[in-house]
Amino acid sequence: MSSSPLTSTIAPISRLTAKVLSVLLDSQRATSRTDNLYTVSDLLEHVREMAKTIERDWMSCPLPSVTEKDIAPSSTELSKKIWTTLKTSLFTTVTLYEAVLTSVIYMRPQPCDITPATLALQTLHTLSHLSFIIFQFGGVTTTTQGFEHLKSTFYLALDILTKSESGGVGSMAEAYVQQSCLLLNSTETESGNGLYVHILRIMSSDIRLASTVPRQARQAFVLASIGQLVPVLSNKCIRDWVWSICYP
Repeated sequence: MSSSPLTSTIAPISRLTAKVLSVLLDSQRATSRTDNLYTVSDLLEHVREMAKTIERDWMSCPLPSVTEKDIAPSSTELSKKIWTTLKTSLFTTVTLYEAVLTSVIYMRPQPCDITPATLALQTLHTLSHLSFIIFQFGGVTTTTQGFEHLKSTFYLALDILTKSESGGVGSMAEAYVQQSCLLLNSTETESGNGLYVHILRIMSSDIRLASTVPRQARQAFVLASIGQLVPVLSNKCIRDWVWSICYP
């Protein structure tokens, strides 16, 4: 896969697609705006489904439990290629979502159910599926230099969700919180003691062992999101959902 000519062109294709999405969303033709919003949302939903597949496949394979000493010298290069592929998928996702959110942040309300807030929700859900890769860049709250476009996209999605004036923004934010908390709880129940496994960490050309787990990476992402959404969450939501994952 890494030697495929298509793989080597992912970056320019992603940037081209991002430009196309921006042009669609910047259209001045009122008759086209609604159709364009649905087109963009559909594409982002495909990206989200790919992210879900990547996460599911990663969690179901033996690799998350592999330690550094388990990797034979002959497999080191292959391990690097695996993580390069995973990081490329994250790069592609961020490139597309950042272009969309940047284009819709000042968009006027349109006569359809696709809004900047719903696109922001798609962004957060998609990034949460890739949280085990995001961890390799230090997460979304790190203050050190990292994947700046990732952090920009993450906080832009949260800003849109909290500041949009479309009806019932608070309920949309709370729906995201509830869904995220339910997923965390279900993952913990299903995995039990098997949660405490190791994942590989590759920064630059090095392979290092990360003493964390995929679920903890997702939990860190969810907590970072909730921390920014607190101003629009009701006391009931915080009491019934947020507290249950913060207390442990």
